[in-house]
Amino acid sequence: MNQQEIVRANDWSAEAFDTALGELSAQKHVWARLPVEERIALLQATKDSLLAIADDWVETAERGKQIPVGSPLEGEEWRSG
Repeated sequence: MNQQEIVRANDWSAEAFDTALGELSAQKHVWARLPVEERIALLQATKDSLLAIADDWVETAERGKQIPVGSPLEGEEWRSG
């Protein structure tokens, strides 16, 4: 997935999430048959993509949980995702 394909989670509807999860589930057997090297490469690409949106992810979680800016609880969001 490239940067243009990354869609902000808060822009998705419940139906879009359900569709994405269905597509993911449909490919689970493909994943299981991939060579370990390919799985490692895909997981590294996933990590890199997540790092690119980590700040937004944490800010969204903090807003959703109503964690005040500057609260020590912000650190928990960084640790747990």
